[in-house]
Amino acid sequence: MNEFVTKISQTWDESPLNYLRLGILITVLSVVFLLSGIPVTYPGWILLVFNVLIVNFVLYGILLLGLNLQYGYAGIVNFGPVLFFALGAYTVALVSAESTFTDIGMGLPWYVGVAAAIVVTLVVAFILSLSTIQLRGDYLAVVTLAGAEIFHQMTMGLSATLGGSQGIPGIPRIFHEIAPDAFTAGFAAFSALSGLLIVSYAVMQRLGESPFGRILRGIRDDETAVEFLGKDIFSYKVKTFLIGSVLMGVAGAFLGLINGGVSPGFITIDVTVLVWVGMLIGGAGSNKGALVGLLIISSFQLFTRFANQSVPVDSQTFASLRLMAVGLLMILIIVYRPQGIFGDPEKLNVEA
Repeated sequence: MNEFVTKISQTWDESPLNYLRLGILITVLSVVFLLSGIPVTYPGWILLVFNVLIVNFVLYGILLLGLNLQYGYAGIVNFGPVLFFALGAYTVALVSAESTFTDIGMGLPWYVGVAAAIVVTLVVAFILSLSTIQLRGDYLAVVTLAGAEIFHQMTMGLSATLGGSQGIPGIPRIFHEIAPDAFTAGFAAFSALSGLLIVSYAVMQRLGESPFGRILRGIRDDETAVEFLGKDIFSYKVKTFLIGSVLMGVAGAFLGLINGGVSPGFITIDVTVLVWVGMLIGGAGSNKGALVGLLIISSFQLFTRFANQSVPVDSQTFASLRLMAVGLLMILIIVYRPQGIFGDPEKLNVEA
């Protein structure tokens, strides 16, 4: 056994192709296991951990990889990633939901909903990029943030089409419909979506190492120099914005399929804050670093969720203390390691 492990460790490298194979293997094995109908039993608290990690790390991780491509590689300041996350979730709901309460949803198969989410996200991202991608710095950040808030307010107000504050229930929960029980469904969902996260990581890593990725880093560092070399800056930025937005939309689509419904509470600015904090802590421009940063924040949220019972303060005060702790961590990172834990100061033009 030791010889087998040693052989695997010697043959494994950090190439995106190996991560791609691993992600596909995990996803396929998870689906095969789910279809086999073999039940899984474990303590109930592990199911809670699975549910929290699926949303706060796996799905947000896919979203974060798209954001890191936009900001970490190309320098596109997108403060509205939750907009495309929400578009994916609500598109799946409108296409696949079988709600009897609001009569919203066409009841089509879930994979049709995912395909529709990708198309809608692409169209909206393309329209938004044509009109805003040439804006720089704070201006682009304000526009994307405003777009996300406008959509959030639309979901709150359009009760006839988007369910209002109640959202849209009745989305088919792809894992729960096949699995014999909630524990098996939770295990299969965590495994399959973790495989999807690894596949997404492999694709983004390969893209970042390609000539396309090198041009993006050049655009981030010095647009004028790249334009002087004859590269179409606008075209590269639009492509980057579209690729990143599609990842965000896919993550949102699976959010709806995992939860069995969507509501405005799932698409608040808190999502944007969480992924940005994770990326900056781990290191913008590093896919691995960004995911590690997100894991740190997700773990903090998970392990402090029930700590209020051991602290002599009310729940509202404790929630504020948790946010203060995250803010303090951000301050320490910015002051002492502005490039993040895994970031390269030479590549990001910051002083270590």
